[in-house]
Amino acid sequence: MQRLILDPMSYLEGGAVGAGQREAAVPTDTRVRFLLKGSLNEDQLIAIRSCLDPRRCFNLIQGPPGTGKTRTILALVAALFAPTVRAEDAADLRVLICAPSNAAVDEVAGRLSGGLQLEGEERKEQQKLSVSVVRVGPKSQVRRDVWEQVSLETLVAKRLAHLNKEGEGGEEGERESAKRKGVDLKHLKEEVERITEQLDKDMESLSSEAKKELQERRNV
Repeated sequence: MQRLILDPMSYLEGGAVGAGQREAAVPTDTRVRFLLKGSLNEDQLIAIRSCLDPRRCFNLIQGPPGTGKTRTILALVAALFAPTVRAEDAADLRVLICAPSNAAVDEVAGRLSGGLQLEGEERKEQQKLSVSVVRVGPKSQVRRDVWEQVSLETLVAKRLAHLNKEGEGGEEGERESAKRKGVDLKHLKEEVERITEQLDKDMESLSSEAKKELQERRNV
């Protein structure tokens, strides 16, 4: 770990994956690599290749302010969610992004919520990738525009409003469905009460038997 922090490039060149294996570790197809190559510089591409290598469990990307670390993170998310990369499980993929400050998280969340734009070399080909984003955190610490777009509370409120609007439609099918659900819940409640009552009786019986057995075994 100390060597990795002091000399990150040594991990790429002489660690788990040698320089000659670097390209083989990239799971993305030619088209995705083409789009990423037009959007990033060589150092950023190397960082993404390392992160996409399934044999690596830890990657450290470092650099002074203004060197494109946030852009690299966005491109990495784009590569992870690209349909051509993980079509079989893209729907189940979840990515947790953390940062030491709320401002940094807001910056990433704000950019992600607007979609990820990938450009090929010389901008001859473009692709915009939409990602579902949820920003978690106290309202007082979240940037207003991010809160109004992708905060957990905002998304839940929008979902509830949508469900209420559907319920106000007054369609007979929805009413019947709600009625059936109400009946089912009533039956479940009655069943739970019956089972609970039986458990209480069984516990009382077991307790009495245990007391009787202890009394019979006592010598004094």
